Amino acid sequence: MNRRKLLSTLLSIPAATIAAPLSFNQNTGNPDKLKRQSPGVFWPNDARIAVSVTIMFEAESGQADAWQAGPAGTLQEKKRFPNFYNIQGRTYGAKEGIPRLLDMLDRLHIRGTSFMIGQAIDRYPDLA
Repeated sequence: MNRRKLLSTLLSIPAATIAAPLSFNQNTGNPDKLKRQSPGVFWPNDARIAVSVTIMFEAESGQADAWQAGPAGTLQEKKRFPNFYNIQGRTYGAKEGIPRLLDMLDRLHIRGTSFMIGQAIDRYPDLA
């Protein structure tokens, strides 16, 4: 089954059948007469869904994937070379991506949380 078909199948199942908790009938206490009870709306402003925004903040550092081995079967196989793809991705994240993301979240009044690598905080304390 491909991803699209799986998602459309899962999204077609009513959320109440998945998330509504079962509880004993208070009148009888009989487990054979279970009924579904909806907890009701409890999110602020009658929101129907909660979303958690989490940011992973890494920066260029001496991490293992910042270096790669030379081409296999050559004299340079045992040498280590910088992996510029990974290094540039982290540099973009720290210098452009994270600041732009934080600005967007501020504009939209969305709160988030972040996992931060210690070396990234040392290098970019203004983003922490």
